[in-house]
Parts: sequence; structure tokens; C-alpha cells
Amino acid sequence: MYYEYALDPSLLSNWKDFRYFYEKFGWYNGRLISRYPKHWKKIVYESLNKGGLSDIQMTKMVEILQRGIDTKLVRRKDAQYLDQMEWVCNAKVEHEKRPFHAIITKSNLENCDHILCADEVNEDEHSKWRVGEKRLLRKASAYAAELSLLLCNSKKIRFVDPHFRGHLDRFKGIIKEILCEIGPGAVCDFELHTGITEDYDYFKERMEKNITKLMPQGTKMCVFVWKEKPESEELHNRFILTDLAGVSFGTGLDESKTSNSTAKDIVKRLSDDEYKELTAQYHENSTAFDKAGEKFIIEGTIYE
Repeated sequence: MYYEYALDPSLLSNWKDFRYFYEKFGWYNGRLISRYPKHWKKIVYESLNKGGLSDIQMTKMVEILQRGIDTKLVRRKDAQYLDQMEWVCNAKVEHEKRPFHAIITKSNLENCDHILCADEVNEDEHSKWRVGEKRLLRKASAYAAELSLLLCNSKKIRFVDPHFRGHLDRFKGIIKEILCEIGPGAVCDFELHTGITEDYDYFKERMEKNITKLMPQGTKMCVFVWKEKPESEELHNRFILTDLAGVSFGTGLDESKTSNSTAKDIVKRLSDDEYKELTAQYHENSTAFDKAGEKFIIEGTIYE
């Protein structure tokens, strides 16, 4: 659903390619540019001086680099880069250590499947450029792996499922697997937005008893419990919303009831408008729903 591409900085030295790739990357599109190396933007700036740009084009491109490109970049931890080597040579070496989804550069003389020639980038012709919605096995590990790039670059994660029940094993997996995917020591705020049909105190007691055992010590999750207002927004759909983007789940954030099930769910990236609307609904001071009880904090107890 979200894929990291190594994009050759020299490709962005002309307005046509700069505009094309800028439009094709971003969380909504499912394609992200690897900040490889860490000074990737600096190399792009340097390439602008070699592109024969007009003053107007140069001004536009610099403004985009300063204000907009960061929303399309993802960090790559522990990557190595040798300044004495060309960018594409470095990218090929890095790909062997930890693969990018693809490397986009000027040519593919070696005819490698993981290298896309910039002039031939086309969604209809190359599977490495197609990033549509997916039907995933209803397993927490499958969800976490597919959303890894989003999760590991986010600083705030909201789980939204009006029927989330922390005492049931099929709901526990999504919390455990996502925390595992993000890794120990990550600085991230977690929220759960749900609804209840049973007694609030009973719901809270069961959540605290079960979820705390899935979370590392020092990790906290704030739980918000909502109920629908008469003739207003329905508390129905399921999402994972982060500070960067969001996805919707057709069925829910729970796993299949049987471990050997082949049941699948459709997981879709949210559009920018959908994302903005939903993040406005699911937050502490939301007016879309009424509170079914006070928020409460669950703290992890697992020692790393």
C-alpha cells in the first residue's frame, strides 16, 4: 500500500520531470521518496543549477522543495552513502542491503527488475509503479507489514473501531503487531476510538486488564469511548489514522476468528479530503459524537 522509492535527484533538474514526480509521490498516492541519502534535498538543489531553468521555474521549484517536498519523503535509518560514488551506484549498493521498492533513474542498461527508467515510468506497463488498493489476509501481521512504511514514519497513531473489544484475542493482535512493527523505543502517541454497548466501567476494566499486557513499559494509549448523536454521524467504519495519512478497513481491526482462515479484507488509502474529515471527527474534543464515558489511559507493562 505504501512503497519507498529511491529517486535519482538529477531527474528533478527540469520542470517537466520535477512536476510529474512531485504529483505522483505522496501518502495518498502510496509512493514515497526515500530520503536517500540524508542530504537528498541538497543534491536536488545542486541539480537545479544544471538544468537550464528559467527564473520563474527555478523560483517555483525552490518553493516546492522548501514547503512541500518533505510531505513526500521518508527517512531511511542506518543507510550508508559514499560521496565519491555516483548516486545511482550508491542506491544499487543500498538496495542489496535493504531493498527499495524500486530505483528510478535515467537508464536501466542492466535491465534489472528493480530499476525503473524515468522515461518509461507508466502505471500500465510496470508493476513496480502500480500501487492500488489491496485485499489482505485478515491477520494482524499482514496489516502491520503492509502499513509498515506509514507506521514507522508516524508520530501519532489512532485506531478507530466502534466494536473494538480488548478482551478478545482477535482484537489484541493489531495492537501487538503494530507496536512490534514500529519497534522498541519509538516516540509515538497512541489513541483508540471506540464505542460500547455494555456498562462503561466493565468495558474499561476489561480493556485495562488485557491491553496493558500487549504494550511495552513506557508506552501509553489513550482510549476514547463514543456514542452516536441522534440523527447525526454514524459510529461505524474502521480506520487507522496517523499524523501523516490514513487507511480504511472494510471489515474491522480484528483478525479472522480461526487461525487458518483465508478470509481477506479490502484495505484502502484515504484521499486527502477523507483523511482531513476523519481526523477532525476522531479527536479528544470532537463534536461529531457524544462521550459514552471519560477517556482513560492504558500503560504498558511488558519489560523490553
